[in-house]
Amino acid sequence: MDVVKILIPFFLVMVLAERFLGGARFYSLNDSISDLGAGIGQQIFALPLTALLVVIYSWVYRSTALTHWTASSPWTWITALLLVDFCYYWFHRASHRVNFIWATHIVHHQSEELNLAVALRQWPGVNKGARPLCFKQRAHVA
Repeated sequence: MDVVKILIPFFLVMVLAERFLGGARFYSLNDSISDLGAGIGQQIFALPLTALLVVIYSWVYRSTALTHWTASSPWTWITALLLVDFCYYWFHRASHRVNFIWATHIVHHQSEELNLAVALRQWPGVNKGARPLCFKQRAHVA
């Protein structure tokens, strides 16, 4: 189960709380509609995109894996956590510096207001690069 889908109700409650408990000046109707539209679009495209990436990563894993880590070792999970965080940091940094990646990331920065709903403004492929790796790691850890 995708954590994002589990947290959607909690996130919506937090957005509504921010909106009605003092953050009204940071919400405009057109921005909110844009935010929700982008969030819905991301969720619609997430399933086929993730499926495609899992197939690609499965093939890459089968043909290039150098080692197999064991799930029972805490070092496996500590190392995986650090590597995913490291890769995400550099990908996010690159998304602000490399024009091609910035073109997909700029949507997140186009709102005139800074509020929780702006977090919904994501390109459908955001974070999809690391998730299938985690799925494959769990599937191939023995």
